[in-house]
Amino acid sequence: MGPTDTPEQQDEARRLILARLAKTLDNDPLKSGGTIRILHDGFSLVPLHGGAVKFRMAQFRPATTNNPDTLAAYENMRLRVMRQVHYSAKHPNKALDLVLFVNGIPVATVELKTDFTQPIGNAIAQYQFDRDPAGEPLFAFAKRSLVHFVVSNSEVRMTTQLQGAKTRFLPFNKGNDQGAGNPPNPNGSASSYFWEEILHPDTWLGLFGSFVHLQVEVDTDPDTGKKTRTEKVLFPRYHQLRAVTRLVETAREEGPGSRYLVQHSAGSGKTNSISWLAHRLSQLHDDANSRVFDTVVVVTDRTVLDKQLQDAIAQFEKQAGVVQSITKDGGESKSKQLAAALTGGKNIVIVTIQSFEALITAIQTIPELQRRRFAVIADEAHSSQTGSTAGALTKVLSPSEQAAVAEGAPINSDAYLQWAMEVTASAPNISYFAFTATPKAKTLELFGRVPDGGETPEPFDLYSMQQAIEEGFILDVLQNYTPYKVAWKLQHPGADYDSDREVDESTAVKALVQYVRLHPTNISQKTKIVLDHFRTYVRPLLEGKAKAMVVTGSRKEAVRWKKYLDKYLKEAGVSDVRSLVAFSGTVEDPEDVGEGLTERTQNPGVQSDLAEAFKPSTYNVMIVAEKFQTGFDQPRLVAMYVDKKLGGVQAVQTLSRLNRTYPGKDKTYVLDFVNDPEEVLEAFIPYYRKATLTATTDPNLIYDLVTKLDSAGIYDMSEVKLTFDAALAGGTNANSMISAATAPAVDRFQKRWIAAVLDHDQTEQDELQLFKSDANQFVKFYDFISQARNLEDTDLPRRHYFLRRILPQLSTATFAEPVDVSQVQLAGYNIKPGEAVKLNLEQGAGLDPITAIGSGAIHEKHRSALDEIIQKLNEHLGDKYGVGVIDITMNHIVGKLALDTDLARQAEVNTPQQFAESPVLPKAFTKAVVEVREETPAFIDDLLGDSGLFAELGKALPAMLYEYLKDKGTARS
Repeated sequence: MGPTDTPEQQDEARRLILARLAKTLDNDPLKSGGTIRILHDGFSLVPLHGGAVKFRMAQFRPATTNNPDTLAAYENMRLRVMRQVHYSAKHPNKALDLVLFVNGIPVATVELKTDFTQPIGNAIAQYQFDRDPAGEPLFAFAKRSLVHFVVSNSEVRMTTQLQGAKTRFLPFNKGNDQGAGNPPNPNGSASSYFWEEILHPDTWLGLFGSFVHLQVEVDTDPDTGKKTRTEKVLFPRYHQLRAVTRLVETAREEGPGSRYLVQHSAGSGKTNSISWLAHRLSQLHDDANSRVFDTVVVVTDRTVLDKQLQDAIAQFEKQAGVVQSITKDGGESKSKQLAAALTGGKNIVIVTIQSFEALITAIQTIPELQRRRFAVIADEAHSSQTGSTAGALTKVLSPSEQAAVAEGAPINSDAYLQWAMEVTASAPNISYFAFTATPKAKTLELFGRVPDGGETPEPFDLYSMQQAIEEGFILDVLQNYTPYKVAWKLQHPGADYDSDREVDESTAVKALVQYVRLHPTNISQKTKIVLDHFRTYVRPLLEGKAKAMVVTGSRKEAVRWKKYLDKYLKEAGVSDVRSLVAFSGTVEDPEDVGEGLTERTQNPGVQSDLAEAFKPSTYNVMIVAEKFQTGFDQPRLVAMYVDKKLGGVQAVQTLSRLNRTYPGKDKTYVLDFVNDPEEVLEAFIPYYRKATLTATTDPNLIYDLVTKLDSAGIYDMSEVKLTFDAALAGGTNANSMISAATAPAVDRFQKRWIAAVLDHDQTEQDELQLFKSDANQFVKFYDFISQARNLEDTDLPRRHYFLRRILPQLSTATFAEPVDVSQVQLAGYNIKPGEAVKLNLEQGAGLDPITAIGSGAIHEKHRSALDEIIQKLNEHLGDKYGVGVIDITMNHIVGKLALDTDLARQAEVNTPQQFAESPVLPKAFTKAVVEVREETPAFIDDLLGDSGLFAELGKALPAMLYEYLKDKGTARS
């Protein structure tokens, strides 16, 4: 339109522009049309006269303020709200409460309800049954309105696609007391944040400029192989918008070198949150218009993340090739791919845990990268594809964690983040963004933040398990929990065994328990229970497609479960249940299943990856040993049969395999042969709501340990300093100089150890083992505390380096006494279900920090004849003692122990942990138990005769006794 055009010509031009705009909007949203593409790219028009004209339909907030024209265009954006919009030519009387426009293009619709007259469900029903999208341009998917809201005084919900009765509205609520809904608003409606915060021009335009995009998913039906292509408009849920926005704004203020912990439950949409965060951080600039981060690194095993990021960024940015995924398919080594991506200006680099060590090494060693700034986004769990831990990560894993990874367990983000923090220290050029549903205490201390007025670190952002369950994004897996009680009795023919021979009790206990766990009777009985329950209660669900997982304690147990489960299926003529067994490496079981056992030999006919093979209905029971126990996503999983001791976060992560939603899935089952329901509930409670710490770790603990180590007589500080100085000096002879400096300490230790073994000096052996244990704890604790605090003591890193060098050389080898179980027989076996219970989750105690290090002591090993140990381990069915007997008797025992002056003195001067580890305590406990025998002989006899029961009650005793004696000592003083 020109200034000389007549009114008629101007009207015609307007008509042509609007017609062209409408036609372009009606084009395929994934190609050249749709609201998202038009807002970002605009459209072109060839008028009746002259050349083509390009129309820009939106200017979103620019990343920098360098271009004043761009800033002016952003300020000129027009946002409009229209009330009572009559949207339909077919039904002219129908109207929407609100329609929201961006520069004249409709982007959202809203139906309003007041809680005083109509519930929010009425608004949802209006969209489902009275807003037919057929033939209505305003409701056309992705071609006009991109999102539809229903808003009441108390709630907000939204959907991005109207599908009649199938339309699903998702909560867009802030969360109330870490659950669903919204918190009360003393100044108005609980939902007022929607118009005060979300509809603020900057927020609203930011949503369409950096969040809302199209996603295409191709789902393959695992049973038929039919592929279904689904197009979605992704609009963030409230917690996703909140978390990403807060992280980006805080990172902009703080710059690189910070740490952020995001506790988002399963069902929170972490994949999309990470995608949005990665894109926003890659475009982030500070007040001086300099990039805050040169490269954003995403550490994840989510294979879909690469494509999602590529697709999303292509809709936001004009520049291609900003994302690179480091894979083994790149034609060159991962290290070279990484170096090229990091130095070549890639905005976002995606790596797996297997490449993470190379990434950190590259950042540290390539000179060009040491000047660059990085944001590292760490995803929660990562599968161990090799069945072994990356070398550098080994030192931050406990022996039990290393063993679990070797069995096929995934490496959790806690481990690799702790390692990264150690090797990069407080690197000013690296910020860490950790996403996890189950942060451990150490993770909270390292990455959490102390809120204003608070005392302990907390997550930067929270979307709790409670909120995810209440909003329907995951299921509560503790609703149907059935414990099973297993009792067994062993016999050993005394005539075939030297009854005077003694063996180490702890070794015998392990050997005998393992004997029972692997016994064919034990496994056969359990497989029958599992299959009967599965076929009766589980298999009919989800139209016969429901699945189950059996969690076993070891790879050998897993292959035996597979053997005896398949044997029962064959003998019973069952054809509707087929099993798979998943484990890493090779299993040797010459006594039963065979030798050289692998997944391929134990799953004949299965050619594909087991996770893929388990997707169709062909197989419906998966037997696992560590592998797939965590980090495995199978929505059809309805039941879990647990035959393994689970504790802490492992219990949460394992049982959470059941919590994924699926059409028709409204319940889950857990049958547990091993764990106590209350202990499982106790494991879940810290993660049901916000993970908290009861306190922070006291850095003074390091000096308590230094005193013990320095006084052990193994080394002196001159050797420590000499070793550290040799390492600092470097050079070709550095290794020889370090070896020479550490040799005297190693030699002292080994000479003392050999002499103690030859002289049968148990006290000296205990002291040397304790030194080695204390040295190891010092190394690990210093690794941790040095990340949280700068202690400004140069002797600490010297000791750390020295002890880390000598530890692998300190041998405490001795002559292990084998336990012969060849003559043991399973004389009795009984298994019965307990009552199915609903374990109610609620807020509980927080996670405990490190409270004591180097407080252990080497206890004298109990030794007894093998027949006596077997008798101790025979479990007793039923409640023999009466209500309150255990509690009363334990208090009597505490009263006896309170008269022990040595224990009283120890309680006064030691921490609870140190007191609990006192070698005097078990001897005094045994004496007191014997003294009260006449009061409750049945209980005391069982207590003395059952090492498991003895240990269980002994756990509670130190705390009870410590408090008693401490109070008594305080009263005396």
